[in-house]
Amino acid sequence: MPIYSNIQYIIDKLYLIINYLTANAIGTYQQITYLLKGLKVPVKKYCIHIIEEGVLINVNVDNQSYFALPTVHNLLKRKFGYFSLPLYGAVRFPEEWM
Repeated sequence: MPIYSNIQYIIDKLYLIINYLTANAIGTYQQITYLLKGLKVPVKKYCIHIIEEGVLINVNVDNQSYFALPTVHNLLKRKFGYFSLPLYGAVRFPEEWM
């Protein structure tokens, strides 16, 4: 019997995909499987399969196709990061921080 059963292999692929996209918002299958030998084709096929199930969505940026979680639209609408919030609130940093 192989080290990983079939269900464990599926869970590992899903875990890899979800963790990568949670950290990076969007990515290609090549980016998701960077430095992971032998997983590019299975992860690509699995990403396409879970798009059909609604777990992932396909996002096109500059004619390049990326995989993303359905919640990525909330991240893409935000124009400025959290670091700029004090500027909007006219908050001054203490002099010793500068």
